[in-house]
Amino acid sequence: MDATDSPAPERSGNRTLWYVLGGLAGCGCLVVLIVVGGSMLLAPTVMRELQQAQADATWAKLRAIEHSVQNHALQNAGALPATLAEAGAADGEDGDAALDFWGHPIRYEPSADGAGFTLTSLGADSAPGGEGPAADLVLVWPAADTGPDGGPGADPDADPDAGER
Repeated sequence: MDATDSPAPERSGNRTLWYVLGGLAGCGCLVVLIVVGGSMLLAPTVMRELQQAQADATWAKLRAIEHSVQNHALQNAGALPATLAEAGAADGEDGDAALDFWGHPIRYEPSADGAGFTLTSLGADSAPGGEGPAADLVLVWPAADTGPDGGPGADPDADPDAGER
């Protein structure tokens, strides 16, 4: 067989196509790695924001209940309701309790003298104490630094926002 009789090497367009596709697949993997890595970096920030939003929603619920209890007292010669259901602030399955954002009952405790009350959400874990999302949220009415006219009390150094968070 001479040089003219030997078969010519095949030049296939398919081989070039596979090289191009292989390169694109590598780029796709790189994009996926960047997206996954970026989301892992953002996850803690997103979780903190979500937890803060849950606590804010519960604070808003405590404020709404506070207003319901105060309205009940205004309509009943200053008498506080015995329960949140009596104040029209209950929303639990049985209609007896108000629920926080996490679906746990909000505690309502009128003061012994009947002049105030405390609302408590035990946080995400529904256990006393805790930190972060598990921290208790407590609203005391009237606030400890409130004077008889509803303004700041006798302590000039009292924080006007005390008792709010």
